[in-house]
Amino acid sequence: HPHHCGCVGQWHADGDRGDQARDAAPFVIIAHARDDRVTGVWPLQGERHLGCLFAVVLGEPFSQYADILIAEDADEDAIIYAFLEALRSLGRFSGVVLRKVRQDAICRPYIAEDAMIFGEGAAPAVDLRPFEDFDAYHRTIKSKTRKNLRNARNRLMRDGSGASGAGGDVTHRVHRDPEAIAEVAHRAFRLRADFLAQRGETSRAFLDTGFSSFVAQLCTCAEVLGLTLVAFELTCGDQMVSLQWGFIDRGRYYAFIAVRNPAFDAHSPGRLHLEDVLRSAASQGIEVVDFLAPEMDYKKTWASEAVGVQDHGLAFTPGGRLALVGAFGAPRRWAQAAFGALPSDFRRSALRLLTRRS
Repeated sequence: HPHHCGCVGQWHADGDRGDQARDAAPFVIIAHARDDRVTGVWPLQGERHLGCLFAVVLGEPFSQYADILIAEDADEDAIIYAFLEALRSLGRFSGVVLRKVRQDAICRPYIAEDAMIFGEGAAPAVDLRPFEDFDAYHRTIKSKTRKNLRNARNRLMRDGSGASGAGGDVTHRVHRDPEAIAEVAHRAFRLRADFLAQRGETSRAFLDTGFSSFVAQLCTCAEVLGLTLVAFELTCGDQMVSLQWGFIDRGRYYAFIAVRNPAFDAHSPGRLHLEDVLRSAASQGIEVVDFLAPEMDYKKTWASEAVGVQDHGLAFTPGGRLALVGAFGAPRRWAQAAFGALPSDFRRSALRLLTRRS
C-alpha cells in the first residue's frame, strides 16, 4: 500500500484513567508515504452513544466543520481508505460520527458512500472577492432590503429599544486588542447561555461544562494557533444591540458566536450588525465571511452563497449501526419534537437538571 498509518494518542497508554476520560481522550491517526513523509492527519476523540464508542472530530462539540487534513499532492482515495481501515483495526470503536461535513469537504465522497445521514443544513457565506469594494457588493442586495435596513437603523437611532423610550448614537466597534476580544467573547458566551436558558433551549456546546474554559483558552492561545481573533460590537447609546466574534484564517473570517439584545428585536439587530461586520471585513481585505451553520434568515439576507452541510454516521459493527439509528435517527427526532412542544417552563427546569447532572 502506498501509505501506512500510525496512531498517536493517550487512551491506549493511560490504563489508570477513568473509563469516561479514557473514552474521550484525543488521538491522531497519521498517514505516511513510503519515504516516511506525512501525507495525512486525522485528529479524533471518543464519544459514547447508547453504550457504543464512536470516533468524532477532535474539538467536539465546539468544532464547526468536520474534515481530514491531506497533503495537496497526496492520493486522497488511498489515504482516506487507509484512515478508515486504521480506525477499524483499533478494535475500540463501533464507528465514526462526523458532524457538519461540508459539501466540498475532502472526506465527504468517501464517508458518504456507506454513511447514515442524520442531519442536513447549510452554512451561508459572503464571497467578497468578485467585488471591487463593499459598496459594489452592497449594490447586489435588493433595493427594498437596503431601504428597510436604512429605515430600521434610523428608527434605532430615534427610538432605541422601546423599553428605554430613547434612542442614541448607533456605533459599531471593531475590537482587535486581545483583552477586549476576551471580554466580548465572555460577555457573548454569558448572554447566549442566558438567552437559551430563558427560552428553555440549548445546544451541544452550551451543555458542555468545558465550553466556557474552551472560549477562555482560545482567546489566550489564538496567536500560538496562528489565528487572528476579532470581535464586533453594535451599540445604541450605552446599550448593547449585538455582539459577534470569531477568527480569521487565510483570508476567511469565521463568525463563531453571535448574540443580540432581544430588546432591539423590532429593529432587525442581526441584519443590521451583519451589514457593519461585512463593511469592516471588506476594509480589512477579508475575502470570505463564513457565517457558519445553521442557515438563518438574518444570515440569508446578506449571503452570496451557501454550502450544504450534513451529519454523517458510519458504523463498523451491527451494534454500532443500531446505536446510530437510536441516537440520531427517527427516535431522536421524535424526542426533540416532543421536547420542543413542551411548555417553556418545563423545558427550562429539565435543562437545569440536565446541566447539573453533567
